[in-house]
Amino acid sequence: MPRAPRIEYENAAYHVMARGNHRQEIVFSDADRLLFAETLAEACSLAKFKTYAWVLMDNHYY
Repeated sequence: MPRAPRIEYENAAYHVMARGNHRQEIVFSDADRLLFAETLAEACSLAKFKTYAWVLMDNHYY
């Protein structure tokens, strides 16, 4: 059964993160890192989210 959609609150702050399975890497090159940054910027722009800080590690992001 799928999970219920998250409830979004106006002016709320959300902490988003993801990790690779079994601590596996999710990015493998500088090209991957650049694509992640570009995709994050596009997603935040489309959703009208403000990003205050983010970090991309080899096996997870916050």
